[in-house]
This record gives sequence, structure tokens and C-alpha cells, in this order.
Amino acid sequence: MLKPDGSPVPGFERDEIMKRFDPRDWIAASRDLARAFVAAIESNASASPNGDDGMRAIEIIEACYRSAHSGSTIKLPLD
Repeated sequence: MLKPDGSPVPGFERDEIMKRFDPRDWIAASRDLARAFVAAIESNASASPNGDDGMRAIEIIEACYRSAHSGSTIKLPLD
């Protein structure tokens, strides 16, 4: 990832990412998400992402499919 001036954003250089990433750990993202969910329950806080975030993501995906099928711009929120 690059800044507008073309310089790399700290933390997004390939070598930095690969230091933290183990391609053999295919459940790392799910594990982190589960930990965040458990922490939210234990602290009685709102989980993130939550159900509303999930619905928005699905709405965006549906809009992408509709746009690809029709070739037109799809406005959100969907009807």
C-alpha cells in the first residue's frame, strides 16, 4: 500500500507483512475474529464486526452482482 506521494505506508511493506504472516496458519483470521468476539462478550461490549456490518457487506456484494449483470451503476441502499 502506498501513500499519495508514492512512499510505502508503514506496516504494509511485503517484508513487514510476511514477518507476521504464516501461510500455514489458515485459521489465523478466524481465530482473531473469535478472540475479539469472546472479548466483546466478556466485557459486555458490542462485537465488531456485528450483524449490521455483515448485512452491509452482503448488500455491497449483491450490488456488485447486479451491476455486473446489468452494466449499470447500482445505488445503495438496495430496494
